[in-house]
Amino acid sequence: MKPGIMRKYYKKLKEFLDTQNERIVHVRVSDFDPMQTAQAYYFLNTLARCRGDVVIRVYRSDKVKYYIIDKENYYKLTEDDLTMCARMVFSRKPTPRDMPGVLEPEELSEGEPNTQLVPISVLIPSKIREEIQKLIDGGYYSNMAEFVREAIRSHLLKFIRYD
Repeated sequence: MKPGIMRKYYKKLKEFLDTQNERIVHVRVSDFDPMQTAQAYYFLNTLARCRGDVVIRVYRSDKVKYYIIDKENYYKLTEDDLTMCARMVFSRKPTPRDMPGVLEPEELSEGEPNTQLVPISVLIPSKIREEIQKLIDGGYYSNMAEFVREAIRSHLLKFIRYD
């Protein structure tokens, strides 16, 4: 979701919240977006995932999704907050600056000779196991552990990028 769209729906929701007297407000998308567009849902879901102090809770009642919003914290949101939420949640490629403690790409390399390996246990469908075995038999990987390590490393690298 682009920051401009975040700002648009921020203003729409703010206009609705201005009409409410309570600090904690139960909101449906239809309350501030009569067309109930997917972007309005994305906006609220983005806030819910990114700012738990603003969207306190999300729940369903009679097939309607409600968002419990803390009006006071909502009004404190800045344009930078909206931009950061949009980038973090929907780019699916957060920057290391946004996610403290995330490894740098160099740290996800093959591993050094003295790297300690820790065991994990994974259950996968037999058909996927058979496909992996074909890659091993074809010489692409030496064993199942090598395939799993490479798959995990590759997946982690998708989430790390630099500005």
